[in-house]
Amino acid sequence: MFSRLILLILTSAKGAPNLPCSAEGATDSAPAAASGVVGSVAAGVLVIDTGQEPAARCYHSRMSEIHESGATEARGAALHWQLFALVYDLFPLAAILFFGSAVVYLLHGATPVTPGSWQSRIEFVLLLALCFGYYGLSWRRGGQTLGMRAWRLGLRGEDGSVPGWSRLLLRWLLAWPSLLLFGIGYWIALFDRQRRTWPDRVSATWIERRPKR
Repeated sequence: MFSRLILLILTSAKGAPNLPCSAEGATDSAPAAASGVVGSVAAGVLVIDTGQEPAARCYHSRMSEIHESGATEARGAALHWQLFALVYDLFPLAAILFFGSAVVYLLHGATPVTPGSWQSRIEFVLLLALCFGYYGLSWRRGGQTLGMRAWRLGLRGEDGSVPGWSRLLLRWLLAWPSLLLFGIGYWIALFDRQRRTWPDRVSATWIERRPKR
């Protein structure tokens, strides 16, 4: 017959957070006969209780903490969904860039700009601004581009908030080398436990798959 609480913690391979209450706080200081042994297994934690009240409080406090914080680690959207959205976005983006090029063409007297001239540099900057404007405004207003909306994807910050313009610009800038270097910045999501790409990590943003409405 044991007079103290026996608390065994069996954690999974990923580990579990520390208990919010100690074994000393969950036991009686004076020896007492056990009224019964109650075993409960939940979320990877095994608690063997001798029936004392402090032990029950410790157990329920622990379970509440696991339930609120989430026992499973959050993961981003699968890479293939992100690639589908990226291809989908090429169509509205092409229309926007075509419109921008048409405006420059008309402003230049309905004649093409000379490659290498200052006008061509201005046109290049304008098209880049339109490209970022499409992604930036879409991410700020609802966290979705047209392609992301089609596949139920959404962008958010690591803390769940809407990312600011600086983080959105950083993410957009990092997407270019991530794609141009044989897509290495995105392929790493296949080996990442949280399915996060290089732009995700550096810009502290996150692409998640949203549930069906």
